[in-house]
Amino acid sequence: MHRRSIVRICAGAVLASCLFLGGTCEVGVRYCDEDCDPCFQVCHCRVTCAHALAADFEDAYGLRPHVVLLEHGDDGRWTRTHGALLGLALDRAFGPGEHDARAIELFARNVIRANPETFGVEREWSVLALERAGGGVVLTFGRSADADSALVFGFDRAGNLVEVVLHGRS
Repeated sequence: MHRRSIVRICAGAVLASCLFLGGTCEVGVRYCDEDCDPCFQVCHCRVTCAHALAADFEDAYGLRPHVVLLEHGDDGRWTRTHGALLGLALDRAFGPGEHDARAIELFARNVIRANPETFGVEREWSVLALERAGGGVVLTFGRSADADSALVFGFDRAGNLVEVVLHGRS
């Protein structure tokens, strides 16, 4: 009799955990891939969701306190450089691993989306070039409406965003 009670208690505990945990596993990150179950695997999103290492979209792509340098040319052109960027990295946003050109572009577009007051509207920017330089990667965007504007993202070889340079004309 005592043995049956233990078996029933164990079976009840297993059943209760399946019922309560089955559809309620929350990891604290927005997931957008329906084929992914965050209870059993790390999920990667294709649009604007952040990887589990980042607290949320703003944390993964937002500019924190950083250094801003502004240079003015005699011809009315100016350059604003955002440097000393901490915590903005491809691995942090998408998870560890190799990142292709699409992931680099998506990361940069998400930085623009997360900081519209600094970079404007994301859809106004189009990719002009993606180059390997100095062991890192440089991604350059341009604006079709303004030929003098350029937005340049510089990544180091580890996938950390090192600087973002915005060129324009007054």
